[in-house]
Amino acid sequence: MRFRLRTLLILLAVAGLVFARVAYLKQRRDFHKREVAKLIEAIRIAEGEDRQIAASVSQLAEAESEVKTGTDATRTKVGVYNGNGVRWVKDSTTVEIWKEAIRQQAIANRFDRSMYRPWTPVSEDLGPLGLPRDEP
Repeated sequence: MRFRLRTLLILLAVAGLVFARVAYLKQRRDFHKREVAKLIEAIRIAEGEDRQIAASVSQLAEAESEVKTGTDATRTKVGVYNGNGVRWVKDSTTVEIWKEAIRQQAIANRFDRSMYRPWTPVSEDLGPLGLPRDEP
């Protein structure tokens, strides 16, 4: 089977574009995962040692719905919740850090899924995901 040089160069260019896109998506996913790790560490410092923080952030980010805050019936505990569960927060001052960590994890999940479908567009704006970034 013979191929012309032009055909091989076109094939090589298309393959290069696909691999470059996958590398870009991986780089953006890794960036957001590093941000999640920084935020989890900030939560861990503020609330004390808790090994379930990363698991809770992942669980709440997988729900792909808006993260809300609320209190329990006795108004003694503050929690972050969505359709996938609730996480009671030990220190109410960390609620915004929790929300940002969940947001960053949701973005990282989007880039991770898109690495296997590099032709799909990915946005860091989470409007359609239901987790809008609160801008002052």
